[in-house]
Amino acid sequence: IYRYTGEKKIHVKTGIWERKFIGEIKEKCFFIQPFSDTQKGFALNESIIKKVRNDKSIIPILSDRKKYIANFRYFHSQLVSGKADKLVLSKVKKGSTEKINIGKTFFILCKNYPKATVTLYFIPRHGIWMGATPELLLSSDLKNTFSMSLAGTMAPDQKFWTGKEETEQQMV
Repeated sequence: IYRYTGEKKIHVKTGIWERKFIGEIKEKCFFIQPFSDTQKGFALNESIIKKVRNDKSIIPILSDRKKYIANFRYFHSQLVSGKADKLVLSKVKKGSTEKINIGKTFFILCKNYPKATVTLYFIPRHGIWMGATPELLLSSDLKNTFSMSLAGTMAPDQKFWTGKEETEQQMV
């Protein structure tokens, strides 16, 4: 389920997630890529719809402290060695154990972030994911690819970009 930036219409797609590398995709689809170009992503095949059993063993992959520290050290070494100029390390954190109304939360995100694309999707064995971002990371019509450059942040009282933000924009 998703809502594009500035739209009021909610889109619903159903199908089966297929593991693919981005280069294997031959038609327009909803695609989610892990933070690695060596892993296959998830392409939603809308032509395949089947019932999926309720699997209570499905849990999100969480970043424990040990794994996060190892990832941080690797990122740091890449920056110090000059192999990378900018990296963003994120982590998955287990949320509240309270029951939440996922649909209601999705609509609250839509209301509170009208200038963001809001997404909600479920991938078996990887869990339920929800988010809101003003950035269009990648769009393709299979002939051309488009991206939006939103790197860098500016304080409310800041009037001009610094060299740091200009460099980040160039990278993106």
